[in-house]
Amino acid sequence: MLGLVLLLVYFLSPVQAAEFIGKDGAPMVLIQEGPFLRGSAEGQGDPDEHPQRTITPSSFYIDRYEATNRRYQAFLKATQHRTPEHCCDPAYNLWKGTDITPKLLDHPVVNVDWHDAVAYCTWAGKRLPMETEWEKAARGIEGREYPWGNQHDRMRANGASYWSGSDFGSPEEAKAWWGSENGAGVMAVKGTQGILTVLVTELEKGATPTGLMHMAGNVWEWTADWYDPKAYESMDERNPRGPEGGEFKVHRGGSWLNHRGLLRSAVRDGSRPTMKNHGIGFRCAKTP
Repeated sequence: MLGLVLLLVYFLSPVQAAEFIGKDGAPMVLIQEGPFLRGSAEGQGDPDEHPQRTITPSSFYIDRYEATNRRYQAFLKATQHRTPEHCCDPAYNLWKGTDITPKLLDHPVVNVDWHDAVAYCTWAGKRLPMETEWEKAARGIEGREYPWGNQHDRMRANGASYWSGSDFGSPEEAKAWWGSENGAGVMAVKGTQGILTVLVTELEKGATPTGLMHMAGNVWEWTADWYDPKAYESMDERNPRGPEGGEFKVHRGGSWLNHRGLLRSAVRDGSRPTMKNHGIGFRCAKTP
């Protein structure tokens, strides 16, 4: 009788594996319920990262990799969803219908707005991560400044310093480098139509201890929440959700264009949910 009871418990109880494969074939990592330190200490970071508080999200799964062009292509073919297109400059458009150059298939999809990201995640049986979930996944319970630790390393994240070989003193210096002959030369040799993403499996040393890749750099990642610069002042300490409305949706993690200061795991930014550009993509999450 005891054996039967144990067998029923085994089959009827939810089992939380360390890794889960989504409907889209993307591996997901389980982030266990528990507290972590969200935001930046007083005197550090940006104003919208304060106050720093201990927050406790429930367990969730999150994609190991950013959503790729290969998986997005399957979504396009299955749903006839609109093709990714840059908001403002067709020179950055990488797709022709549901086709894209094969060398980019395992790069992160770009030129998708928040609604596109939601549509994909819904099709895959998932959702976008909440902003707090994203930050916990990137920082861990240790509150790391970068996904891999507390020290910047330009060879661990696809950002401006990775391509230049120089730790710029400011975002303005990084932007100026992209506009210089040196930056333009790297783009001409390494980039595709003015876009310099890398394979989602590259730069393994930049992964989190749980194996999440490119939580810093490569592309900014849409989250579910509306952006409010003062959200941290009043959000709940357990499973906090963002504002009920707003003008901008939060994206996190920085992109290949950015200075190291924007690759910190605490950095918050936002764009209108209809924004589509060559530096924003996404990854999905799922409730166990």
